[in-house]
Amino acid sequence: MEENGSKSMLAAIGVLALLPLVCCGGPILFTLFGATSISAILGTIVNRWITAAGILFILIVGGATIAIRRLFNCTAV
Repeated sequence: MEENGSKSMLAAIGVLALLPLVCCGGPILFTLFGATSISAILGTIVNRWITAAGILFILIVGGATIAIRRLFNCTAV
């Protein structure tokens, strides 16, 4: 009986150990998927000026978002 209890305890500890991985790894994974798809879309465009404008737009929007969040000291998402 005690051996089954220790196995279930180990299983519970294993599940609890995976929770931070899912919590923190999920957003990182989605961000990487987004960056990959943006680069794939921009990479298929033949005109280099359009690609450069798209990259510049992404950088400007990201920089403005960071500046606004710092200006208003937003800590919540």
